[in-house]
Amino acid sequence: MSTAVAEVQVIDLDNLEANLLPELQGWREKQLAIVNDNPYVAIEDNSTYEEAKKARTALVTARTDVQKQEKTIASKLKAFRTKVSEASQELIDITLPHEEKQQDEVRRYEAIKEAEKAEKERIEQERKDKILSGIDAFYQSWKQKISQMTFNQRGDVGTGFETQAQEFSEKELEEFEMDFAEKKNLLEKQLDERVAFLTEQEEARVERERLAEERAAFEKQQAEARAQAEKEAKAKAEQEAKEREAREAAEAKAKAEREAAEDKLRKEREELEAEKKRIADAEAKRVAKIEAERKAAEEKAAAEKAEQEAKERAKAEAKRLEELKPSKEKAVAFIGKMEFPKSVPDFGKPEVNDLVQEFFNEVKEMQTEYLQRLNDLK
Repeated sequence: MSTAVAEVQVIDLDNLEANLLPELQGWREKQLAIVNDNPYVAIEDNSTYEEAKKARTALVTARTDVQKQEKTIASKLKAFRTKVSEASQELIDITLPHEEKQQDEVRRYEAIKEAEKAEKERIEQERKDKILSGIDAFYQSWKQKISQMTFNQRGDVGTGFETQAQEFSEKELEEFEMDFAEKKNLLEKQLDERVAFLTEQEEARVERERLAEERAAFEKQQAEARAQAEKEAKAKAEQEAKEREAREAAEAKAKAEREAAEDKLRKEREELEAEKKRIADAEAKRVAKIEAERKAAEEKAAAEKAEQEAKERAKAEAKRLEELKPSKEKAVAFIGKMEFPKSVPDFGKPEVNDLVQEFFNEVKEMQTEYLQRLNDLK
């Protein structure tokens, strides 16, 4: 029983020509066809922008495909890398100028679009600032008018405020309607408190005038009584002692009543001053509380905005990683499915066997390395 001996073909690597390798066959025609199919596109609008990006992608793919072939050939035969690199570069040079030119055009158009976006954002911010500054100017103006309002002006000021508030609310406030409503509520509360304060002051003034009138009437009455007593003293000398006693008694009583009235008036004045101080203190506390609430609201809005921006960035990053995941899995599966023989056959020459073995080991290491790099890609 005879055993068939497999015929081993000996490859002379020194006689190999890079352009004759099967991995590079037809690539020149393919590169020229890609250049012909993807002519230079001048970007004028979104449609031509998409066409330019598509052409750029095709040119980039053509270049990277050749570079992939170069890496494949280089990994198969290390000593042959120089010639393969020269042949590959020759192919790359066919599309690279077109790629670079197209890339410059894409970047130019993207810069224009970015500038347009920035201008739109600036205009939007100016719109918001204009509305907010108008609301603040309305608030500050009426805040000052209300704080300087007198008792006699309360009707005109109240009517004017309601009229201008209605006119202002009919403006284009857009998303800041709630801001204006909040400012309007603060002014309405301030107006009510100011009217109450002025009303209390006016009532106190009226009371002081009433007490002064009563005192004047009392003093007039006393003067008339004294005149009458003097007249009666001249007419009735015989009753002088009796009338003097009566007069002195009346005067003592009047004095006591006058002192009592003066003491009452003094106490009322002190109470009025104390009430004025209490109202002024309450107003100061109220204004301080409003300012603290405003600052707290601004800080809260800033914190909520920062938190929302952080959430949006995290969401975008998670979306990007999720979109990358299918491509990574396909690439890992593609490289992982590449199979190689368990051992290298004998080519009859030690130096050839060693070189092929080195190639075999490098390919395996490269497969493991790229699988790891794909898994680590983010």
